[in-house]
Amino acid sequence: MPIRVGIGQDSHRFSRDPASRLILGGIEIGGVPGLVANSDGDPVFHALCNALATVTGFRVLGPYADLLCREQGVTDSSIFLTEAVSRLDAYRITSVSIAVECKRPHLEEHLEAMKARVSELLKVDAGLVVITVTSGDELTPFGEGRGIQAFAAVTAIHKGLWGEK
Repeated sequence: MPIRVGIGQDSHRFSRDPASRLILGGIEIGGVPGLVANSDGDPVFHALCNALATVTGFRVLGPYADLLCREQGVTDSSIFLTEAVSRLDAYRITSVSIAVECKRPHLEEHLEAMKARVSELLKVDAGLVVITVTSGDELTPFGEGRGIQAFAAVTAIHKGLWGEK
C-alpha cells in the first residue's frame, strides 16, 4: 500500500494524588493533577502510538510498553513513541492531526510547545503537525473535567513514492 492512514485514541482520568504530574504532548503542565496510568499517562503520545500501530502493524502500547513499565520501570511515554516511529521502516509521515478533549487545563498556551515536541519525536517538520483542543461542553467525562482524551490521525506514504529506499 503506497499510502496508509493510522487513527489512534487514548484517554485517562485525573489522579487524586496531589503529587502527580500532568504530562501532555510530552510537556509538563502545572496547575492540574496528573493522570492515572502505568506510565506518565500522556494521552497525546499514546494516541499517536496507536495511530502509528495502524500504519505499521506493530503495537507498542500493550505488550511492548507494559513490559517496559513492569520490568524496567520505564514510564516516559516518549520512549514508547520513539519505538513506534522506529517501526515505520518503509514509510514517511506526511501529516499528523491531534485532537484533545478536556475541560481542564486550558491548553492554548501550551500548543506550540506540544507541537514542537511531537514533531521532534516523529522526526517531521512542525508544519506537518496540527493540534486542536475542545472543552467538550460537559457532554462526556472529559468535558466534565474528569480526565483527558486524545485522538490522533497519521498519514504516511511509502518512501518508494519519494524515490527513497
